[in-house]
Amino acid sequence: MAIKNSTYSICRKLSALALFAGAAACSHSDDPMAPVAGDGVEFRFEIVTGSLVPAVSGGSRAVTMPANTQQGTLAENYLDLENITFLFFDADKRLIAPFHPEVMPVEDSRFVRYEVSAEVADAYFTRPSTPQVTFYIMALANYSAFDPRNFNFTRGMSMEAVFDAAPSFRMPEASPWWYPHIETLDGSSGAWPTAPQHIPMAGVQRFTVDASEFTSSNERIELTKDINMLRAMAKIEVIDRIEAVGKGVDTTQPPADKRASIEKVELMGCYSRGGILPNMAQWDKRGDIETDYVSAPSVPSSASYKEPYAFNGQNVDNSDAIRYFGEDETATAAREDGCKVFSVYVPEYKVPTDGAEKAWLQVTVQNLGGSVQVGGASSVLYKLKLTSYGTDGAPAGAEIPLLRNSIYRYEVVSVSTSLINVQWTVCSMTPEVVDIPDFN
Repeated sequence: MAIKNSTYSICRKLSALALFAGAAACSHSDDPMAPVAGDGVEFRFEIVTGSLVPAVSGGSRAVTMPANTQQGTLAENYLDLENITFLFFDADKRLIAPFHPEVMPVEDSRFVRYEVSAEVADAYFTRPSTPQVTFYIMALANYSAFDPRNFNFTRGMSMEAVFDAAPSFRMPEASPWWYPHIETLDGSSGAWPTAPQHIPMAGVQRFTVDASEFTSSNERIELTKDINMLRAMAKIEVIDRIEAVGKGVDTTQPPADKRASIEKVELMGCYSRGGILPNMAQWDKRGDIETDYVSAPSVPSSASYKEPYAFNGQNVDNSDAIRYFGEDETATAAREDGCKVFSVYVPEYKVPTDGAEKAWLQVTVQNLGGSVQVGGASSVLYKLKLTSYGTDGAPAGAEIPLLRNSIYRYEVVSVSTSLINVQWTVCSMTPEVVDIPDFN
């Protein structure tokens, strides 16, 4: 796997910050659009894709069973350095300007941590008017391959307006399935496109620096807080643990052709687009804007809900409501038990309340009958609700939304001709059981 690990400098190292003049943030030039006189201020800070600790229990992927399945993969952590936009906001949350700094992955960080260096010369920093200077930095990444819309921010724009106008992205249609990868593929995997694919991400952080640091020294200013990036997608995993015995590395399981086994998984019902940023309220829980785990889905106005047909129903126009799961070799290899993982990445999902058919998973099982009747029964379809499951393997409540940066994991442990028994994954910081594992 060819993994890029290089520094990319947009506009090289700016000595004067390019300012908006009604231009799109994603266009850049080697010449500043509106230079400001005076020496620049050099910042250094880091952006991370996997160190955010939830403010409430129930969301950490720091410790889990089985081991090692909660760490984001290289591709899940990866930021395309040619495809990042940074935005400066003042203390009143008004947009100052975009900036295009040097960004470099921190060595041996598995693309979880990136170092950012930027020299800026805006008067807000070079001629501060208050003893302390408060500002915000927002980062938007990995969006360009998704047909982004509404990407046109202007100087003086409120942060709320930026959130409202932040670009949405389009997910590929039903076939073939989409998954993130860093390397260029040869097409044999069935994935499209074969070019590298990355998960859209966004983050924002608030900083306060003494004005004296800007005016009395030309040394680089180290910003001690990180910008945490949240992936704008959710991930669903369905694991085939049918007839598996034991735990972790001691697990044994007959080959798929000697037992009932999962043949394929499909998500029925989805939104056509996702938002790179969540709703602003999701990141304004304590009076200050900063990246936080979301508690509700944010569906952009440009998105439409693709309603599925009823289970076992017929609808020839339903193909755009289907998202196919792929066999996730990376997730399978990370499991100690070696059980096969099927996964899909999708935009956030809001449970419909207008009477529309809710989304659900369709699991196709082959060779039902196990070792006694191999091939003796045709494939059977099961409807798996998007919800948590109790200790008896039955749905434990109403349908749940799909939230960005979260993994929803269902382990199929047994099947019969009419029932599918599913275990809801235990994922915790402590031995206590929690609900949804977050990307980490």
